[in-house]
Amino acid sequence: MITIALAFVAGCGAPKGESGSETGDDPSTVGSSSSGGTSSSDGESVSSTGGGASEPTSSGGPLTTTASTSEGPEETPETATSGSEEPPAGPCEAFCGHSTACTQGDPAMEQACLLQCTQDLDSFEEECHAAWVAALECMAGLTCEELESPNEGDPGPCEEELALKAECAAGCAFGGGGTMDGTSCEWMQDCPLAPDRKMVCDVESCQCFEDEQLVGECATDGACLDIETLGDKMTACCGFPHME
Repeated sequence: MITIALAFVAGCGAPKGESGSETGDDPSTVGSSSSGGTSSSDGESVSSTGGGASEPTSSGGPLTTTASTSEGPEETPETATSGSEEPPAGPCEAFCGHSTACTQGDPAMEQACLLQCTQDLDSFEEECHAAWVAALECMAGLTCEELESPNEGDPGPCEEELALKAECAAGCAFGGGGTMDGTSCEWMQDCPLAPDRKMVCDVESCQCFEDEQLVGECATDGACLDIETLGDKMTACCGFPHME
């Protein structure tokens, strides 16, 4: 029986988009960069209590009053004011600021690092996004000498974090194939830090697997007649991320 097959490799670490790699003197070499920080301000609150003033009274004679003054500063209720502290830096800001300071780079170099880091970080989701953040945070805490060591072949104190980061940067592999008469077909996904996923179809039904465990099923509806649409079929049938 004649079969046809398609296979692709996505250059991204997750279905969301592409990821830049880090080599040479690129500002993102020792990491990538940038995600903007967020700011917050404390609300103001004032509370006051006190009894009402009582009116003076008299018994027959003319009413007399006395007044007292104080030269001291007028007391005012304490209020909570918004702090002037800078919000904590995001992982890209922390890493790019530190690496630029270590290399005595200029603001333009730091901005380029931030731009690349933001693009890289935004291209990942879930486990790979967390792994990328962990690597940036680890490198931001290194000394300048330790920060340079990965470029010299020594992963240094962040070896585990950098290994996961590199695995995610390798991206996903996906593809599939089927028989010429459309009686059977399958589609597979292999992504870093994610279970192996595949969909196997015959003329009646498609079954969905994660690490060889059945997790879903649906009607084939002629999916095997056009293998170029199997990726969309897998997303609709199994709920797995769509790869492009």
